[in-house]
Parts: sequence; structure tokens; C-alpha cells
Amino acid sequence: MGLQMTFLATFAQFLFAPVLWSFWITIFGYHHPIQNVLGDSTIQALILLFLFLEILTMSMTAVTSPNRRHLLKRVVTMPLYFTLGPLASYKALYELIVTPFYWDKTKQGLSNET
Repeated sequence: MGLQMTFLATFAQFLFAPVLWSFWITIFGYHHPIQNVLGDSTIQALILLFLFLEILTMSMTAVTSPNRRHLLKRVVTMPLYFTLGPLASYKALYELIVTPFYWDKTKQGLSNET
């Protein structure tokens, strides 16, 4: 049960990532609807917190041990990974709803009938 909850949490994080991305519009001077509730200073503090945590988790924590230094050059690809993750989760959700017994990695679920 715990393993399934871990998978569900990861899937949910990728599904709701675009909601967090919507906060980036405030950097460019656009108004975000949540600013009416939280205020400008709170939004700016959250943006700084997000940036700090991104730098801390991606570049410093992940590759600090000596046996993982070879991964340092791959840190720059992490934004691409976190951009493609939600796309993959939306595709998976679509396939789960529309074709629940089809798995597009193998020929399972495909009929031999023409």
C-alpha cells in the first residue's frame, strides 16, 4: 500500500506541476489570481524559496558525494525532465481513461484481427 501511495504522490506532483508553473508569470510582471489572497510580498518570498530549493536540491545535494560527481554535467538536463514529466503524466491519464487495457510499450492489448 505504501509503494502505491508513493507512485500516486509522484504522479500527482507531475499532474499539478503546471499549477506551480503559473507562479512564474509574476516574475514577468503579470498578475496571478492568488496575489489577491496572499499579497505581493508573500508571492515574492515564495518565488525566492522555490528558486533556492531548486538550486539546493538539484545541484548541491544530488551530486555532492564523490562517487556521484560524474552526474554534475547532467544536472542541466533536469529542467527538461521536469517539463516532460507532466506531459507524460497527462498521456498516461488519458490512456488510463480512454484505453485502460492498452499498454503502448509492448504488443499486449493489441488484437491480431484486421
